[in-house]
Amino acid sequence: MKREIKFRGQRVDNGEWIYGMPTYDFMYLFNGEQLDSVDNYRIDPETIGQFTGLLDKNGVDVYEGDVIAHKLFPNDVEIVKYKDGAFRVGQFLLSTYHCSVIKIMGNIHDNPELLEL
Repeated sequence: MKREIKFRGQRVDNGEWIYGMPTYDFMYLFNGEQLDSVDNYRIDPETIGQFTGLLDKNGVDVYEGDVIAHKLFPNDVEIVKYKDGAFRVGQFLLSTYHCSVIKIMGNIHDNPELLEL
């Protein structure tokens, strides 16, 4: 199975999320929606997150920096992180199984209040 490699990041001028590939210095992101375009957008490097290649239980792309809730522990939230060469949620590796029971609640940049739950 071929995994799609893409990133997201927030534009510094208006906060809009752009999806595509970053430049070598992670300061700009090419818009993946317009692959034949040379348009790129200045991105806040702190907001760049990579697509995990997985979808949550509702079919939504899961990115590094997403805040998720597990159906068995709906009052607890975790952050999707890339650590030790793998995407993780807490101490667990993110897998297709985990994604079948998680829901994206938001992300650490747009929804920092979720981290207070």
